[in-house]
Amino acid sequence: MLRLKRIKFNIDWEDFRVFWVIFSVSVLLLVILFPHKGKFKYEYQKGKPWMHQVLVAPFDVPVYKTDEELSYEKDSISKHFIPYFTFNPKIGQEKREQFWQAFTKKLQYINEGWARDTVVRKQLEELLKELLDTVYSKGIVNIPDEGASILHQSSTIAIIRDNEAEDVDANTLFTPKSAYEHIFQELVKFSDQVAFTDGNSPFNFLKSLKIEKYIIPNLFYDAVTSEKVKEQALSNISLTQGMILSGERIIFTGDIVTPRHHKVLESVKKEYEQRMGFSANYIFILLGQTIIVLTFIVLINVFISKLKRQVWRSNKNLAFIYTIIIVFGLITSLIIKHRPGGLYMIPLAIIPVLLKTFFDSKLALYIHCLVIILFGFWAPNSFEFVMLNILAGAVIVLSLSNTYKRNRMFFSAIWQTLTLSLTYVGLTLYQEGSLANINTDNLLYFAGNGLLMLSALPLIYIFEKIFGYVSDATLLELSDTNQILLRKMAEVTPGTFQHSLQVANLSEEAIFKIGGNVLLVRAGALYHDIGKIHNPAYFIENLSDEVNPHESLAFEESAKIIISHVTKGVELAEKFHLPAQITDFIKTHHGTSLAHYFYRSYLNQNPGTEVDIKQFKYPGPKPFSREMAVVMIADSVEAATRSLKHYSEAEINNMVDVIVNGLIADEQLVDADLTFRDIEIIKKTLKQRLRTIYHFRIEYPKGPAK
Repeated sequence: MLRLKRIKFNIDWEDFRVFWVIFSVSVLLLVILFPHKGKFKYEYQKGKPWMHQVLVAPFDVPVYKTDEELSYEKDSISKHFIPYFTFNPKIGQEKREQFWQAFTKKLQYINEGWARDTVVRKQLEELLKELLDTVYSKGIVNIPDEGASILHQSSTIAIIRDNEAEDVDANTLFTPKSAYEHIFQELVKFSDQVAFTDGNSPFNFLKSLKIEKYIIPNLFYDAVTSEKVKEQALSNISLTQGMILSGERIIFTGDIVTPRHHKVLESVKKEYEQRMGFSANYIFILLGQTIIVLTFIVLINVFISKLKRQVWRSNKNLAFIYTIIIVFGLITSLIIKHRPGGLYMIPLAIIPVLLKTFFDSKLALYIHCLVIILFGFWAPNSFEFVMLNILAGAVIVLSLSNTYKRNRMFFSAIWQTLTLSLTYVGLTLYQEGSLANINTDNLLYFAGNGLLMLSALPLIYIFEKIFGYVSDATLLELSDTNQILLRKMAEVTPGTFQHSLQVANLSEEAIFKIGGNVLLVRAGALYHDIGKIHNPAYFIENLSDEVNPHESLAFEESAKIIISHVTKGVELAEKFHLPAQITDFIKTHHGTSLAHYFYRSYLNQNPGTEVDIKQFKYPGPKPFSREMAVVMIADSVEAATRSLKHYSEAEINNMVDVIVNGLIADEQLVDADLTFRDIEIIKKTLKQRLRTIYHFRIEYPKGPAK
């Protein structure tokens, strides 16, 4: 299977200057993508009242034909177009000479009466000459030729003879077969009309000459000339239909926008936007576009900084968000410029899919709505474009619970296509009052949009490797206990492996209750202690009943070995290319806390001695996400639970409270995004799960059963 290694950029993502570079480049590129023209300030819909002031033509405005009218005219030209054929006179001349040579040569060996009869023979020769001249002068067309289908579509064709074109009836032309049949029909008539002296007809003689060999096409379809003339005819189609003079009233306030009004308004809009784009006022238009882009970018940044601090902390996240926006902005801009009809085929709902995959639904939907409104300034029909795409994004976000399940993406794409189609039909009924003028091409575009949504799966993988994120699919893959590291942990440190499984189960339940990435927590919990693969016998869950290696070590040495499982775990994670997000769990699951047992033992053995606390302190950092904090709590609680002598409800509850309160007092959770309410839910969840794990059995009476 093809695997992409994570692409590493030598960028200090925490540098504040990087933020301003990202911000400035994003604004600049989005302004460049804006259409280089003005924006008509009035919104209107066909069949609805004109809700603005009386509109007067600001200048002479040509009334542009609608796309349907232009399409009808083009179809009409194509349908009634006269194709061009080139006439080659040399072919007929050569074939007739070849025929007469064969005729004369073979006639020498004929001794029948008609051959000796000068009058009959001359009549026959004149008839043959006339027949051959006729079929070749009118023209013989080959049916398999590319012009055959065109020939059947048109009753008239143009034949080019000596650089001059002449229109002729296509029905008067011959094919090799029809020319052959015509000649023999005439010869049969001749044979029936002439009395031969010996009763022998020349028919068999003529048949032996195989006249069909001398009847070949001399009329060929001229594709170059035909296309050239056709393109010229199409280019001569007038794009306009009448003129609205400057100062002429176009529509009054409250008037219904009829199809005629709509055509004129579309013409005024087109002419106005084009003129403004090339006017001296364009600098102000550019300024307006810049202000609009700045407003939207600032709103996105404010939302992230206020409600998603974890995302805001890294400029890499902002670079990822703006990369997606700019890429789809570029696609939208190119489609609007070159093929505006295909606008609805752009799968813009991929934007919230990518954001939801690596962040969350709230952020994904908020940014999607802002981006669609921004792109709406570019779209020909802003209201329709914005409404349809916001609905599509909302449906995708709400229906797509797991991006790693391909069937979920498939069904979400179907729901999106149905939503777009039904909404478009409803909008058409609302605007037109019927479905007679519905654009069926848009329904096909919606279907194509749904198919293109499936490209979100490979895009997730690509962005994951470029920006170093982890998707749900990757986390699910990492959580497979048959992975190399987990398999090795199960073999070398079975006690640690069981401990990690318990921590994963506890963390998963707790993060589900308070809200967070369940798959990330599970994967992080499974790998948090992989450093114990080195020196496994020095950790209590792997100790045998007979030997404790710490008994022969100084407390400082024991603490060093215990603490080193964090750094060794980070080394293993880098060696096996674990994502940075998983490595963070290894670094933070003990935070900057102390190896309390050995620290206290050292103090008890050396009272009054100054101690270097760094020897007993984990390197950290402290957990900086709720997922990491939950794993730290679950890890501490699960380890402490194993030391209980009696598993009563009171002891478990008290133990959980002591552990969590100790972590809070030690300020290990200050950098995590946890509220006191979250901590209470975590404590309650852990207590319930631990009571279930270490459930209390009924003591059955001893003695024989009666």
